[in-house]
Amino acid sequence: MSTLPLDANPLSVDAPAGPADAVAYVDDLLKRPALVARAVDAGSDLTARTRTYVKVLIACTATFGAALGFHRGGAQILYAGVKLPLVTLVTLAVVAPLLHLLNRALERPANMARDVSTLVAALARGALVLAAETPLIWAAHAVGAGYHRMILLTVLACAVAGAVSFWFLWGVLSSTRQSRWLVATVVLTTVGIVGAQATWLFRPYLVRPRAAGVVFMHPLEGSFSEALGDSVASARGVYRTPAPEPAARCCGGVSE
Repeated sequence: MSTLPLDANPLSVDAPAGPADAVAYVDDLLKRPALVARAVDAGSDLTARTRTYVKVLIACTATFGAALGFHRGGAQILYAGVKLPLVTLVTLAVVAPLLHLLNRALERPANMARDVSTLVAALARGALVLAAETPLIWAAHAVGAGYHRMILLTVLACAVAGAVSFWFLWGVLSSTRQSRWLVATVVLTTVGIVGAQATWLFRPYLVRPRAAGVVFMHPLEGSFSEALGDSVASARGVYRTPAPEPAARCCGGVSE
């Protein structure tokens, strides 16, 4: 069985280009990512491709988000279906200029329209995987999975989709080997930090069972890593006990 080393270009397949329409763009992104990478690199129909991939990105993340919101139901289905696309668009808005500046600074091929289209295509490919994983969320709902197990399943599904996105981006970056490891490391780290923080900012998606109602966003408190650690522990039946409030100090029988 053959393996593909990391110093190879994973998108080096040669094949004829397909018809230039939205359905073909999505089909190529699913089945022939090498063609998409070559077309973007050549600047072929960048505007049409980018527009199509943005629509795919929004539709697929909204589908996955709505499935998460079904855990609570009601308005939360709409809220989660709106917030997950916002998370990906915020991440894109931060990372796209960074990729372009890195390419320019490291004397790699740099073109803002092409760099944006590359990132959108990578995120859209991951979003398609995320949409394909939506039945796992419905299955977890069906078997009555608890809140914390749903959180862990969501993180796992997003991690798989993120890996697919990065593999596509790595293939595009590998077309120019100069400083590709540095660019890939910086971009991946930034995507992870920005994506996690944006996800935390726009929470909740599932809504805790003890919550009396649903809100579009919670006040910012704690961090994503703390919440993930709590979910791992809670899924194992270990719950963190809130720290007791300090006792009031009294002077002359009057509380301070």
